[in-house]
Amino acid sequence: MQKGLLTRLIVHQILKYLKDNRASFEKIFDYNNIYHKGLILSDKNLIRNIVLTAMRNEIIIKRIINKYTRKIKINGDEYFILLSAIAQIIFLNFK
Repeated sequence: MQKGLLTRLIVHQILKYLKDNRASFEKIFDYNNIYHKGLILSDKNLIRNIVLTAMRNEIIIKRIINKYTRKIKINGDEYFILLSAIAQIIFLNFK
């Protein structure tokens, strides 16, 4: 798997787990790092930055998603992919 795709997959898994379960970000992040030891420090910082920004601005991002999509499940995979993508594009200026 490409390095960029792996980081986005981990971001998706962390966001979904945070939404479904009551756990702290640090516990989930440490648990995911056990299984993904091939990540370098910059990838780990990218994951941390995207997840925290998406969580911090979730209300604004949810408004954007509702404005431009017609049917989307809040607990579906598409929602978490859009959540992380919008956080990267709008708030972090990643492309």
